[in-house]
Order: sequence, then C-alpha cells, then structure tokens
Amino acid sequence: MYQSLGLAFRWELHAAERGHLDAQAYVGCAYSAGDGVAVNYEAAVTWFERAAGRGHLLSQYNLGCAFEIGRKGVEHSNKLAAEWYQRAADQGDARAMVNLGTLYGAGDGVDLDHAHANALYRGAIKAGNNTNALLNASLNASLNLGISYIAGKGVEKCVATALSFWQRAADLGHAGCQHNIGKAYMNGEGGYDKNIQLARHYIKASAAQGDDKAVALLKKWNACAHCGTDAAPKVCSGCITTQYCRYCDDKCQLAHWMGPADPHRAHCGGERCPCCWEKTEDVRECANCGTHDAARNCSACFLGGGVKVRYCGEACQLQHWRRATDPHKTTCHQTLSTS
Repeated sequence: MYQSLGLAFRWELHAAERGHLDAQAYVGCAYSAGDGVAVNYEAAVTWFERAAGRGHLLSQYNLGCAFEIGRKGVEHSNKLAAEWYQRAADQGDARAMVNLGTLYGAGDGVDLDHAHANALYRGAIKAGNNTNALLNASLNASLNLGISYIAGKGVEKCVATALSFWQRAADLGHAGCQHNIGKAYMNGEGGYDKNIQLARHYIKASAAQGDDKAVALLKKWNACAHCGTDAAPKVCSGCITTQYCRYCDDKCQLAHWMGPADPHRAHCGGERCPCCWEKTEDVRECANCGTHDAARNCSACFLGGGVKVRYCGEACQLQHWRRATDPHKTTCHQTLSTS
C-alpha cells in the first residue's frame, strides 16, 4: 500500500517507462485527474495513446473522451473520438458504445446514422447487464434508445416501446428515466393509466438525484395552486387522483375554487359547488360573505356528502339564495321564502 499518491505516481511512472501496460494507463489517469502530480492533459493523452495502441480498453475509452471534450493541450476532434470509441466498443465497453452512438445520432465526426446509433445503444444495454461497473452506461443507453422511439429516429415511432426501456432504467435508479416515467403516469400516456401517486413517486426519486426537470416539476406540484407559495401543506380534498393541487390552507383552496378561471375545478371531486366545498370546523365560513365562524346552518342542505352550508344569519342566507346564479338553491331540500 502506497503511503501517498505522489509516491504511487513515481513508482507507476517508473513501471510505465519500462513498458508496463497497466502502469501506462495509471499514469495517464493520474495526469488527467491530478492524482499525485499536477494536471497535464497533454501528458495524459500521450500515456493513454501508448496503452491504447497496445489494446488497453480503458485507455481507448479515455482517449475517446479526451478528444471529444478537447481540453488544454488536447485537440478537439469528434472524428478521433469516434475512432477510439469504436476500438473500445469492439472490445465490449458499454460506455464507449453509448458515446459512439451519441456521435452517430448527431452526425458529429461520423456520418449521421440513427439506425447504427440505436444498434450501439442496444449493444450497450446488453453489455452493461453483464457487469455492475458498466450498469450506468447501460441505463444511459436505455434513455437514449427510448428517445429514439419517441422521435422515430432510426426506428418506427412507438411511445409504449420507449416507456418500456425507460421503465427498466427507472426501476434501476436512472434519474432521467424516473422523470420520464413519472411524466407518463402524470399524463396517462403510452399505455400507462393516469396515477398521480405513482407519478409523484418517480418524480421525487428523480429529484432526489438532482434531475433539474424533476426538481422544477416537484416544486410546481408542491406550490399553492392559488397564491404560489412553496411547499404548501394541504392537498386538495377532491383531486388527489387527478390534478393533485396543493394549497396553503382551507382559505386558499376555497378562493381557488371560486375563481372564474380555475382550470382544475371541472376535474375535481364531482359536481360540488365551490360555496358548498367542505370546510373544517375551525373555519366555518359564511357561504355569502366569507366571514369565519358563521353561526347559522342552511337548515336542510347536505350537499357534497353531507357538507353543511353556513351563514352569518338569515340576511346572508336570503342574499345568497336570491342570486340568479346560485347553484345550491335548486338542490336544497327546503323552500325558503324570499318575499
């Protein structure tokens, strides 16, 4: 065991200069990462080329990355990157297959060829299944292949097939695929039944890994639908399986439901009128003027599963009933004189 990275580098460099293959690859990685020596990308490429030319798989992949990124002292060349990725891919490296497939899918450094890109993604999925070390590359390939099926690039367009690739990767922890599966459950597409609980499960898992789109969507979901306050604690009592709106409190929910442009009311909890919306005992707002702790019950109104409408007094009740657009008057069991 070496006591320091500096000492490790000196010994590995000594071996590399004498032709040791793995030592040459180690020295290249050390120069690239600055492990025990100052970062020097040009020197890293020199050592990677020595090892890669002798068939070292990791060095071939690293060379492809170096040329694709193009850092200080290293030429940016997608053509050279593709050549080295191809050598690594020929040896079964899933990471090289995914990167090479991306180049073919974009026509960067190689001829545009979506079908070949998809073939490389399929190869990466198969190769990544054989070893945990390459699993992440396999999951990235599933994401890319799903995108190909969504867009119909190199394959016949098929949302259901795309989701089948994303589902596998999502269940194995790929953040991007978790976000996509969450959206599928949210919108009810590709053969997935609309299920907001499952949508939130996948979106939350994706957001926990830092996926920007999932974080933004989760923040939007958790904001109050009426005033926009973040992390609203109350879930709308009527739409838990549809829109899954959240509110700061009962007052925000009632205000949202009574808004003329509220887009979610039509999908929420049946045909209940906003003024007959269920209120907690500590609020008990007047259906006419909104005053809290209204003392008077509408004597025979039990709409929305037994919800009682309340008023400040008879004057408020009469005023509410006199409205031409009052939707609760025609369904109340008692006739109240308005003379």
